[in-house]
Amino acid sequence: MLKQFNGVFFRFLLTKLVESINQLEPKHFLMDILFLLKPNFLDSARDADGISYYCPDCAFLEGVLAYYPELRQKLDIRYIDYPRPRREIVALVGEEHQGCPNLIVDPANYGYSGISEFYRFNDRYHTDDTRLLVNYLSAVYGVPVAHY
Repeated sequence: MLKQFNGVFFRFLLTKLVESINQLEPKHFLMDILFLLKPNFLDSARDADGISYYCPDCAFLEGVLAYYPELRQKLDIRYIDYPRPRREIVALVGEEHQGCPNLIVDPANYGYSGISEFYRFNDRYHTDDTRLLVNYLSAVYGVPVAHY
């Protein structure tokens, strides 16, 4: 009987623990999140011919990631589809700034000196400005500075 009670009690505690974890709003990400558009997308608003496109700024960042592959280990890189709304971005920073590329800064990096140039949505800083983004990567992750 005691063994059966312990099993029921354990399942009860485990259920309560999972419920508590699911209700928590994380204060910190594990790392900065970089959203990039998947290449070869269609834009029916632009043409009806089925022309395949890519995002030039996302392609530029793919080049930076190729030059400095260590960034792939330090960033949470997420590839998303072109059509809006881009729900994964909207969920984090709102509908107004769902452009790509989009970098959402881990709160652990809010001490970055240029953070005031980023957008703020609730408690999150982010940017879809490629120049700000690469300057941030240089300052925070130590990759060389872009020469424009």
